[in-house]
Amino acid sequence: MLCLNCKTDSLPVLSRNGPHIMATCSECGRYIKFLAQKKDGDFVMPFGKHKGKKLEDIDAGYLQILHDHVRISGRIKGLIEERLKKDI
Repeated sequence: MLCLNCKTDSLPVLSRNGPHIMATCSECGRYIKFLAQKKDGDFVMPFGKHKGKKLEDIDAGYLQILHDHVRISGRIKGLIEERLKKDI
């Protein structure tokens, strides 16, 4: 996602903010945008190589890398952890 403040186009820091997911710039920390989400089973990846795909349809290896190397908090992190547990 492109940060209009620092012009960085990198993976954002995601956190839950009410019924939405808030994306902030990983470089300068400024707000980028809110990402509306539906119920957990319909969660759609809001960024990256699998942007627009349902979490259930994304390869577990990619999700593991995302979990281990990207600062993700709140609902998204919990959903990724639940999805990874299903593959064990």
